[in-house]
Amino acid sequence: MELIYLYIRKYEDILKNVEFNFSSNYIVTMKDNVLNIDENVNSVKNYYGDNVNNVIMFFGKNGMGKSTLLDILGMNRDDRINDTFAGKSGERYSKNLYFILYHL
Repeated sequence: MELIYLYIRKYEDILKNVEFNFSSNYIVTMKDNVLNIDENVNSVKNYYGDNVNNVIMFFGKNGMGKSTLLDILGMNRDDRINDTFAGKSGERYSKNLYFILYHL
């Protein structure tokens, strides 16, 4: 399984309308609520060997959302559901909105 893309429409007051490409094998963009996925014909296959597909680095100033981004990626399914929706059962509303794309 390969993590390809993350689009964050809104996450608390930290991240808004940002996208992250995690794969050098695909070029993914979200524009006008349309997801575009293109294979990157210039990607180098097996550069890191058979077990590693890609290496990504995050850097930036304090408070830019690096740790928040890692928290989003590291959540399990139940935590992701609780993080996305707030309110009592029947009165739920969207608290945080994001989309994660994997390739199997």
